[in-house]
Amino acid sequence: MRSKLQSLLTQKAIKTLWVAYSGGLDSTVLLHLATQFSSKDTQVKGIQVKAIHIHHGLSTHADLWQQHCQQTCKHLGIPIECIQLESSPKKGESIEAWARSERYNAFKDCLDKYPESQHNAIALAQHQDDQAETFLLQAIRGSGLPGLSAMPEIKAFEHRCILIRPLLSFSRTEILNYAQTHELKWVEDDSNTDTRFSRNFLRHEIMPKLQEKWSQATKTLSRTAQHCAEAQNLLNTYLKNDLQLLITADNSLHLIKLMQKPILQQKALLRLWCQQQLIHPPTTAQVAQIVTALPNASSGWRHSWGAVTIGLYKEKLSLIENSDIHTPLQIPTCNVIEKWWFEKCEISMPEAYRKNLIIRARQPNDTCHLEGRPYSQKLKIIFQEMDIPSWERHKAVIIEVDNAIVAIYPFFVCQPITPK
Repeated sequence: MRSKLQSLLTQKAIKTLWVAYSGGLDSTVLLHLATQFSSKDTQVKGIQVKAIHIHHGLSTHADLWQQHCQQTCKHLGIPIECIQLESSPKKGESIEAWARSERYNAFKDCLDKYPESQHNAIALAQHQDDQAETFLLQAIRGSGLPGLSAMPEIKAFEHRCILIRPLLSFSRTEILNYAQTHELKWVEDDSNTDTRFSRNFLRHEIMPKLQEKWSQATKTLSRTAQHCAEAQNLLNTYLKNDLQLLITADNSLHLIKLMQKPILQQKALLRLWCQQQLIHPPTTAQVAQIVTALPNASSGWRHSWGAVTIGLYKEKLSLIENSDIHTPLQIPTCNVIEKWWFEKCEISMPEAYRKNLIIRARQPNDTCHLEGRPYSQKLKIIFQEMDIPSWERHKAVIIEVDNAIVAIYPFFVCQPITPK
C-alpha cells in the first residue's frame, strides 16, 4: 500500500496531499499511510499532508466523529480542515448521491481557501471491494462503458488538483489487516449496515454469496471494471479526432457535420462533447431523443436534462447556462460600461456620451444605426446577422445617448465616435 501511494505521489509530482478523512476504517488507513510521507527522511521529498473532514450532519454521532478526527490529526501532527454541510437532501433525492455531490463541492471550497497551494491531490479511500460494488450497481442500472468503468485511480478534479485512489487495488480484508497490525483506531458508521441503501444491500446480502461461490469475485469484478475503462479510453482516443472536426471556434458542435456521421457515432460524439464541456452527459434515452430530434430541429430548438440545456442556432449546437436563462437582467454601472467601451473600441468613451448616458433594458421596437450603414435596423435583425443566439439576447442592455442607441452591452458598439 505504501509503495502504491508513493508511486502516485511521485508520478504526479504532488506537493500537497489532502486526505479525505471520515474517521472510518478505510480513510484511517489512508491517513496513516500518508503520514509516512510527511517526514523529511522519506523518498517523497517536500510533501505536505493535510486532512479534510466533511460533517454531513446525517447522523446523531457526526459531532463525535469530527472530534475523533480532530484528535487523531492532532496526535499525528497533521492539519485538518473540518467542513460542515449546510444543505440537506431534497425529498425523493438519493442520500448517497447528495452526499457524494456535496463532498465534492466541499473539496472545491476547501481548495479555494488555499490558492497558493500547488500540485494538489485529494486522496480518497475507496478500495477493491468498493470498485466491485460500483461495477455491479452500474450494471444493474444499465450503464454503458463509462459507468461500468467504475472509479479511476487518477482523475482530474480542479485546474490545480487531481483525485487519487491509492487503495483501489487492495481488498477490504487487506485494509483491515493493516489497521490491526498498526493498532489503529477508527469509528464505525452505523448507516453502513442499513441495507435500505443499494450499496449496503450489495455489500451485506449479495457479495458474500458471490464470494462464497467464487472466492475471487471481488478481484475479478474490479478487473472487469478496469477492462471497461481501458476500452472506453481507447474509444475516446478515436472519437476525439472526429470531434475536433466538428467543434467550432466557440466550442459549439457543427450540426450538419454531426448528422453526416452514423447514428451510433453521433451518440458517442454527443456524450464526449458534453464531457469536454464539463457537464453531466445525457442518459442513453436522452441521447436517443436528441439524435432523433436534431434532423428536423430549427434555430431556437432546445433540450434539457437535469441542470443542463443545449440549444440549436444556425446549425450550431451550444451549451446554454440555465442560470443565464432564468437570471433577471443585470444593469451594469457607468464604470463597467466605460471599461467595456474601451475594450471594444480601443478608445475612451467621448465626453458627450458620458454626460448624457442612459442605461436601460431592451424594448420590443428598439433599432440602432450601425457604422457604415445608411439606415437603422431592428435589433432582432442585427442579432441574427451577428449570430447571437436567441437564448443569449436576454442579456442585452441598451446604451443610449440623446435618444439614440450607441451600443448594446455586452455585444457590440454601434458607432464608436472618437473624441474631438
